Amino acid sequence: MCALRRERVQLSARRTGTGIGPRSSGSQETLQVILVAGTGPIIALAKADCLNLLPRLATEVLIPRKVHRELLAKTGSDADRIEAAIGTIIRVRAAGFASSKIKAATDHLGEGEREVIHLALSCSPVAMILMDDQTGRKTTTELGLPVIGTIGLLVAAKERSLISSVSGTLLLMRTNGYWLSDKSVSQNSPCHGGASVPLAVSGAIRTTASGTLAPPCNFKTLSKPYPCS
Repeated sequence: MCALRRERVQLSARRTGTGIGPRSSGSQETLQVILVAGTGPIIALAKADCLNLLPRLATEVLIPRKVHRELLAKTGSDADRIEAAIGTIIRVRAAGFASSKIKAATDHLGEGEREVIHLALSCSPVAMILMDDQTGRKTTTELGLPVIGTIGLLVAAKERSLISSVSGTLLLMRTNGYWLSDKSVSQNSPCHGGASVPLAVSGAIRTTASGTLAPPCNFKTLSKPYPCS
């Protein structure tokens, strides 16, 4: 077994099995999971005024220092929301030690994505990563780490009746300037807040509760925005 593969196995052994997944309708318990967030999801949640979801979905939300610096460079109303959340809802931590093998595996990523992964690994147990960057998510998955995206987080919130509509919240994010492709929305959100949809740890929604493929959504016909409750 190669050294990096051994390290992945060791990482898997450190997991507790807890995570963000489907719950019965109306269940609002805080999940026993630490989230380490990248820049993108924090900005997206701020644009929809949904940063208040984070402490209701996780016991702790951390960002590394590089992500903190990137967030401080933002301007506008969402920047004000982010600034208010840092130190209360969101805590800044040093990225922590990363082995030479992990550094090599993440060397191609941006500094923010690298620090997110390194910080998640330094948590005990290993934290779940909240990230939208596709290259970063691919690397995270290859390392065997739990990862969820903004869309997956919203689905978890909807399962717990914390928001009225996944699609409406996504539309609000995009209306306020957060880039979301039609493809990502159609692949990853249920139409009009329809059937209960199980959530994979990657955040990708693939099937309905009955096990059949969820119907594709036309983003242009989604319902009006609903603010986070």
